[in-house]
Amino acid sequence: MVTDTATLLRKVRKIEILAKGKSKEVFAGAYHSAFRGRGMTFRESREYQAGDDVRDIDWNVTARTNVPHVKQFEEEKELTVMLLIDTSASVFFGQADQKINYMAELSALLAYNTIREQNKLGALFFSDKVDLYLRPDKGSKAMLRVIREHITAQTGKGGNGIAAALQFLISTHRKRTLCFIISDFIQENYSDILNLASRRHDLIPIKIVDPLEKTLPSSGMIPLYDAEQNTFKWLDTGSIENKKNWAEYFEKYNQYYQLSLLKSGITGIELQNGSDYLPVLLNFFKNR
Repeated sequence: MVTDTATLLRKVRKIEILAKGKSKEVFAGAYHSAFRGRGMTFRESREYQAGDDVRDIDWNVTARTNVPHVKQFEEEKELTVMLLIDTSASVFFGQADQKINYMAELSALLAYNTIREQNKLGALFFSDKVDLYLRPDKGSKAMLRVIREHITAQTGKGGNGIAAALQFLISTHRKRTLCFIISDFIQENYSDILNLASRRHDLIPIKIVDPLEKTLPSSGMIPLYDAEQNTFKWLDTGSIENKKNWAEYFEKYNQYYQLSLLKSGITGIELQNGSDYLPVLLNFFKNR
């Protein structure tokens, strides 16, 4: 995306300033409160008292002592946040601007809020496979590296990269992690691993949709480049059949995405490429 060093530094700085500004503009603690107490560690067991939640009963201790006991937990003060970022060929597409640029701004905002709350930040970039893993760390250097790697990402292949990324997350992160999956989800075969990962980690899918993906505009015969197949072909945009096939292609992946979330019992966020994402994110965090 960016090759010139001076241009790269300017863009990194621009996105950094934008992320900080937007964070101060509306988040105002909503991000932190949304995830406070998500990570809980066992502290001790004590005798059951009237009013205690029966779901906290420690059955092992209760059976051993013949006296009802409940487990007590304490909040983990430090949270690990992972950004799983799609860099497959389909995100290098957009009606006004490429989805990858919109995603870079969004991930920078999430990264800034993570380090502002003094939590650990890591990232995993994937296309048809895991392309780059940034180990979780604290501080502005961790945020700046995520931004830099995002805006210098090269077009990857298509494929089942979401499944590979989630499998990598499960195998490398034993401790419960807050994970944002930023992708257009134009993939399949990730439903089962998404369900498994959701039991071990706190997953928040963020789906990026471009208006052009839903409806094919009537622009006559146009040349199209298939980045995943590395081929060109001509498409008659006035054809009713082509318009139908175009819409069905998008809807197929959308239906798979919706059913996968339903199966896993998780809630995702859908954003339109180029839109103002702040109100949507703020509403999501408040509802959590």
